[in-house]
Amino acid sequence: MNDNTSRPPNRTVHTKSVGVVRARFVMHPSHQAVADTIDAMNKSPYALRSGASSPGESVTRDQVLTALASQPDGLTATGVCEAIIGRNDARTAHRICAVFVRETKRGFIEPDAGRNAKRKLTERGLEVARELERTAPQRAAQARTAARATERERAQLASRTVNGVFDYAHKIHMGALG
Repeated sequence: MNDNTSRPPNRTVHTKSVGVVRARFVMHPSHQAVADTIDAMNKSPYALRSGASSPGESVTRDQVLTALASQPDGLTATGVCEAIIGRNDARTAHRICAVFVRETKRGFIEPDAGRNAKRKLTERGLEVARELERTAPQRAAQARTAARATERERAQLASRTVNGVFDYAHKIHMGALG
């Protein structure tokens, strides 16, 4: 009395060495529970995702003020964009316009005289830009230190990412997982 309806369907397995193979794979319920736990852990927000895309060009207040300080006649948002990243990018120019608005409210940039007008730094803005240029090496060293700390944290998170049942058991044995 052989009941074929209780067997799972054939699955196609692709391997580099063999090619396409037809295989039947049934996981024991206890192993399936462990696999579900691993999947839940790897989908956590702390899991390391190596293929994540970058958010795009990042423009800081310091870069904008320094670029404006280098041009006493002033620059438009697209001019600042070209000075910072070397090309005109609509999203980056939009971010630069937002920096213009914030720095105008702080009194570092002169109010604009119309759409696409050149923006200039005030005297107070020039002082801030000079101070930023003077402290740039210190801030760069701090940024490198922060980047190293972030890399160490990612390495620790990667040690908690589980790649399979045997890796899961090994990490529990080593004390990486509780």
